[in-house]
Amino acid sequence: MLKDRKGSYPYPKRDVSKIPMFNYAELDRQRQERAEQAAQRWSFSPLPGQMPEERSEDDAVELPLKDLSASPKNAFRQLDEETYSELKASLQASGLVYPIIVRPKDSIQSYPINGAYEILAGHNRVRAAKELGWETIKASIVRVDDVQAVRIINDSNLQRTGVTELEKAWAYRQLFDAMQRQGQRTDLMAELEGQNAIEKDDGLPDTVAESPKKETVNLIGEMYGQSGRTVRRKIRLTYLIDELYRLYERKDISQGAAVDLSYLDADTQRLLLQLRRTHRFPLTDSNCHALRVDYNDWSRNGSEAKYAPQRLLRIMQAPAADSETAAPVPMKPRKYTVPETLFPATIKKCDREAYVEKALRYVLEHEVKL
Repeated sequence: MLKDRKGSYPYPKRDVSKIPMFNYAELDRQRQERAEQAAQRWSFSPLPGQMPEERSEDDAVELPLKDLSASPKNAFRQLDEETYSELKASLQASGLVYPIIVRPKDSIQSYPINGAYEILAGHNRVRAAKELGWETIKASIVRVDDVQAVRIINDSNLQRTGVTELEKAWAYRQLFDAMQRQGQRTDLMAELEGQNAIEKDDGLPDTVAESPKKETVNLIGEMYGQSGRTVRRKIRLTYLIDELYRLYERKDISQGAAVDLSYLDADTQRLLLQLRRTHRFPLTDSNCHALRVDYNDWSRNGSEAKYAPQRLLRIMQAPAADSETAAPVPMKPRKYTVPETLFPATIKKCDREAYVEKALRYVLEHEVKL
């Protein structure tokens, strides 16, 4: 494109600063609408000593930012840097279009916060407002219980782009735990705690009746257009340690294997990975399920303080029933990522693998100590 005499382009540059303003105004409106619909759909009796309150946008008030605390039940990541910068620019240019949603500290039933109000919808907007030097922010105050609070948090975030599978899983688990603690439904039994509260779907004997647990996960599934089985399996993923979850995320293990391994305690999961690095056994559906069955039996009847490494190794190295006819499944090679800044500018992307191989051969042949 030709330039004019002053060195600038003959056509005016596009004013990109105005682009995110409308988008974020609409995004705020949609989040606000979803959060309000969640609070209206989820009907519980009011908190003790409280009467149901009608509210509208006119009820929004200016609250000091120092009085607001992030919700510990917010399982969603902060916005990526680019999207957050656009949100911050939009707030600086046109202010807050729709108020955030908070609840007072005395509405919280099962966990403490530092400030006078818990943020339910608007965590990123509050963070941006603080960085812009604001002292107050417009907020709608709602008096809701813990279950309703989690619903508002989830509904204002689940439909945004880029939500990961693990974020969804934690959102379902936070809601399940809140419903369990609240005990307002007859199908939520006080003795169901932690992992054992999630329904087991493999036919293993369990000391707790299945029907109460099924009703809870099915109800959560109805809220978000999922089956109870899907919700249950998503929740199980939150019990995996990070390294095992990354194996599932890379599809090195199936969802069924991941669900089976999620019933192992964290120490046994780490032991499994330690032995696998040494003995290189595969994590197939059959041996992961067999490990879960044996671990379940040990947890009920075992006298050992810890699950024995020899016991775990014996199960994971046991040949499959059809091993004589089935071909061995090779383990997926591990991939390594080399930062682009370590390559010379003259090396093309298609030649980088050969360049790394040549460098490693040089290190090996010249016995270079790293």
